[in-house]
Amino acid sequence: AQVSVASPKQPVRIAILGAGFVADFYLRALQHVRGHEVVAIMARDAARGRTLADRHGVPDVETSVAAVVARADIDMVLIALPHDLHVEVVRELAAARKARVCT
Repeated sequence: AQVSVASPKQPVRIAILGAGFVADFYLRALQHVRGHEVVAIMARDAARGRTLADRHGVPDVETSVAAVVARADIDMVLIALPHDLHVEVVRELAAARKARVCT
């Protein structure tokens, strides 16, 4: 199978799961990285997600992992959720064949 790699003309489109300290840390760090676009933040609390999204210029806020999985415009997902949620979320993303980063 051939793997598609983003070119400079096609940025990697990222969603971040979470709207707390770790998500903010990822977003601040990504300001120094080329070749990507953060297209969505997932937060259970939409208002908190919107606040973080507005601070970093992210256009969309989703309120569930399922909504992120359903989006065709997301190439990679950064998991910035509490540790006890990681296994369940990684399984869901893997089943959907979404690239993911979990630290």
